[in-house]
Order: sequence, then C-alpha cells, then structure tokens
Amino acid sequence: MRWLTYGLIGLAGLAVAFAAASVLLLDRFDLGPLLAWRASAVLGRTVTIAGLRVRPGKWLTIEMRGLQVANIPGGSRPVMAQMRHLAAEVEAASLLWGPAVVRRLEIDGLSLLLEHADDGTRNWRRGASPRRPAGPEDRGWIPLVLDLRVQASEITFRTSGGAVLRTRLDDATWRTSGPDAPVRLSAVGSYHETPVGLEADLQSVALLRDATVPYGADLRLSSGDTTLGFAGTMTRPLDVDGAEGRLTLRAPTLRPILAMGGMRGGGKTSLALSGALTRTGDLWVLAGATGKLDDSVLMPSTLRLAEGGRAQADDVSLDLVFDRLALDPLLADDIAQDEQGAPLAVEPRPGTLLDGRISARALFFRHYGATDMTLSGAVAPGQIRLDGLAMTAFGGHVQASGQADSADRGGRLGAQASMAGVDLQQLRQAGIAVPMLGRLDGRIEAEAAGETLADAARSAHVSAVIWMTGGGLSRDLFEKASIDVRRLFRTPKGMVPVSCLLGVIDMRGGIGTVSPLRIRTSDGTIAGQGRLDLPGGRIDLTIGSQSVTTSGFALDIPVRLSGPIMAPDVSLAPGRLVLAKADPGSLLPALRDVVRQNPCDAPR
Repeated sequence: MRWLTYGLIGLAGLAVAFAAASVLLLDRFDLGPLLAWRASAVLGRTVTIAGLRVRPGKWLTIEMRGLQVANIPGGSRPVMAQMRHLAAEVEAASLLWGPAVVRRLEIDGLSLLLEHADDGTRNWRRGASPRRPAGPEDRGWIPLVLDLRVQASEITFRTSGGAVLRTRLDDATWRTSGPDAPVRLSAVGSYHETPVGLEADLQSVALLRDATVPYGADLRLSSGDTTLGFAGTMTRPLDVDGAEGRLTLRAPTLRPILAMGGMRGGGKTSLALSGALTRTGDLWVLAGATGKLDDSVLMPSTLRLAEGGRAQADDVSLDLVFDRLALDPLLADDIAQDEQGAPLAVEPRPGTLLDGRISARALFFRHYGATDMTLSGAVAPGQIRLDGLAMTAFGGHVQASGQADSADRGGRLGAQASMAGVDLQQLRQAGIAVPMLGRLDGRIEAEAAGETLADAARSAHVSAVIWMTGGGLSRDLFEKASIDVRRLFRTPKGMVPVSCLLGVIDMRGGIGTVSPLRIRTSDGTIAGQGRLDLPGGRIDLTIGSQSVTTSGFALDIPVRLSGPIMAPDVSLAPGRLVLAKADPGSLLPALRDVVRQNPCDAPR
C-alpha cells in the first residue's frame, strides 16, 4: 500500500509537472490545426487557421492568422468568413469563472458574408433557428471588452430576394473603463459605397447583461452634413428590438440617403424630420413625424415598415400630411436617366410593397396653387396604382387615377383625369391667356403598352374632351375668326355669350386628330378641325366661322395654322369650313357618351 501510495503521488506530481511545462511552453506550439479541427466538428463545415499562438500568464495573449470558415452548400461563394489577423488579451481566470474579460481585442481584414440558401437556410446558424424565449433573454454571458478595434473589414448581407447590402468598416472602436462605466462606440466606413460615420454613447456592460431593464443608447450616424440620430432604449439590444425613442434626421441634400438605397439624384432636395420611433418584432413605426421637405412643411405624420419573412416582401405604409407642399424643388431635381430607353416593367414580386397617402392643405407648382390635395396609391405584386389624386384648383375640382400592370413583355398603362367647374377667370388672373369666361369641364383617358417608355409612347392611345355650357367669348376674337369687316371701323369690346363649347382630340402614338372643335355663341359658331403631330412637333389646324350662323358682315374665310407647333404659319384657307358630325367611335369608350350628349356635337 505504501509503494502504491508513493506511485500515485509520483504520477500526480508528474502530471502537475507536465501541465506546468505545457503551460510554460504553450507559446512554442501552433494551436491552429487543433482549434480548426475542433471548430470544424462543432460547426459542421471546414475551418482552417494558418496560425494560432497563445502566451500564458494572468492575461492570456492570443494571436491568430489566416482564419477561414467555409460557407454552407448552395452559398454564393465558397467562404463564409475570413480574417487576416486577430490579437487579444484575455484574463485567464475569467475563462474559468466567466463572463470573460478582454483587455484588448484587435481584428484586421475581416470579411463576413451572411446569406440565405435556396432552401431558406441561414449560413450564420447551425441547424434550425432557435425560438425566441418568451421572457427576458439571457445576456449574462456577454464578455467585458475594454478596448476593441476593427480595421479594413467588410460585412455583406444578401437578402432572400437577392439584394446585396454591403457595409465596410475602415476603422471601428469600442472602449469602456469597466463593467459599470459607459461605453463609447465609434466607426468610420461606408454603406453601398457611401461614406458613413457612427458615434454612440451606450450604457454600461453591466446594464447590457441585465435583460430585465431597457438598455439606453444614443446613436448618431453621419454622411457629410447629413445626420441621423436615435436617443432611447431597447429591450433586446442585440437584435435592435423593443426600440423606443426619438429619431431625428437632418439632410441638406438627399443624395447620400438615396445612394444608400442604390439610387441617384436628390442633390437639390433637403429634409428635416423628427418623430417617435418604435420597433416591436418585425414592425417599425415612426409616429408623430414632423419636419420640412425643402420649403414644404410636414405636419404630424406616420410611417410604418413591416419586415417581410424569408422570400417575402417588406410592407411599407405611410400617411404624410403637409401644411404646404411645394413641388418645384422636387420635380426639378437632377436625376439623370434615359427616359426613352427606360424599361416599362412592373415587378411581379417586388421586394417592397407600398401603400401610401399624401395630403396637403396647400399645393404650389411654379406660380400656380391648389388646395385640399390628396393622393393615394400602392405598389403591389404585378401592379402600381394611383388610386386617386384630388385637389381644388382655379375654383374647380381636379381628379386623376391610373395604374400600371405587368405584361408578358413590358407593361400596360391606363390613366384617367378629369376637371369640373374650372373658372376661366381665375386662369386669366393666374397669367394664362384665355379669351373666354365661364366654367370649363374636361376628361382625359389614356392607355399604352410596351417594353420601354418609348414603346409605350409609340403605342399610346389618348382621348381628351373639353366642354362648357354658358359663359362668354371675347368679341374681338370672334370677329377675327369670322373676318368681320366691321373691324375696319371700330374696335370690338366685351364678350359674346356662349351657349356651348366642345373640343375633342384623339391621339395614337402622339399623332392626333382634332375634331370637332366648336364654340357656339349668340353671334355665330366658330369651328375647327385638324391634325397634331407631337413627335414631329407640327400642327395643321383650320379654324373659321360657319357662314350659316354669322351676320352678313362676316366674310367667313377660314384660317389655317400649319408648321411648327411653337411658330406655325398663318394663312387663309380656300373655300368654306365644312364640319361633319363628330365620330365618337374612335375615342376610348369612357368618353364616347360625353361627346354624344354635348349640345355642340351636332353641327348647324
């Protein structure tokens, strides 16, 4: 027994001596192959490490080179993650008792790809996705990292729809002085090739580990003079979930924001926005948002974003309310595009669905104005809709609607617009030279199809009708049109009472027929007919009085306007102007009855 006891003590001493020697000589060995073998077994995919050295002591010094983690089968590239160099100092005792304490951590050259396979598998998870616990999550394991620095790294996220979101970190740091001290986070890099900086003041790591209380954060993103800030709390900060706080955006130009979304333009448009931001699960809500879009004043409005699941579209809804909305800076932006070659395609499975409503108490465009404007529309699978546009302008009501649908080749367009009771006197006061008084009505119907906007323009069928009952026509204009000889002895003044007006144009591919164009007054009837060529920029229109309706002083010689639209030649047309009854059968169906029911349709 004594010899057995001595033998066991000797073996124990030998084991202790071997362990001590192993620790002392640990930095002499390359542990990369051993760790790579173990990591490959745990992750179920190949892991390689070019080199791994560990120096023992109270603070373990770790240095790793050339880490690579293979991607899942079906991934877009063979390697999911790779890292050029890692250096760390970890408190040895904290690895036994936890949570870990890291005094220094430096990462250089990290490239990480996060994506879904065709079957929906996420390459950053092993096995099925864990179910989120109903109660507070366990965050007690979070290590205390005192000093972290990441350089020359990139994180790429490929969505289930195939969109690529790329974030580059040129230099990022995380610093705190202890578990109960606040954390300072800063980063400089880019998103979608747009320079972005981040500054953040966070609560302590101790509070981060406590899942029973919301975690406070003050985040500030910047790109040039554009800044985005969030000050509030999150109940699940690792998922940026349960967020509740104040969001502020200041953008002297929308160019950086649009560039992050892969779009161009926005150089002349500024935006200031502030509102209450919340996130619950997949739902983001910005409520009570106010601000300015250039000179347009935004009243309390709401924006919602519901993130789509795997292979599902995000769903955006908005309700924007403007006190005043100025369109000039928005429509005059410098978005460069080839309009003729732009594809007319409606995505059958859009990545983002949209349902929105915009309203404005006052609307301004150039020196014209409107009130009580509302616009609603949607982007749905295979369809883009303008459900309704309504406003009050020039004393009348204007409405419009339309939609674009996907087709086997390109898309199909359909649009309708109408105006009712537009006061011609108000048009004159706005600087539009109209030699008439009264209230004007009108309707436009249009349809087109094609693979590009140019194809649609060539195939477009547009029908328009304007009409009026009652009102007045400038006597001077009437006598000019009828070539009244009394003009040689006097200057006509005042208005001629109008009983009806009818104007019809039917266009196909930008070339239209004007017939009839008729104004019936107490002194006679002015009529016209002709042809309009928008692609060629030319007009051929004959206008004159009908001799059976005018006085004996009228010569009733028609006038022909022909040539360039902006500078046509004016000449006398031979013979008399003879108009046939309008043929509404050539118009789009919705306008045929409008023409037939107009008293000016029948010539006399």
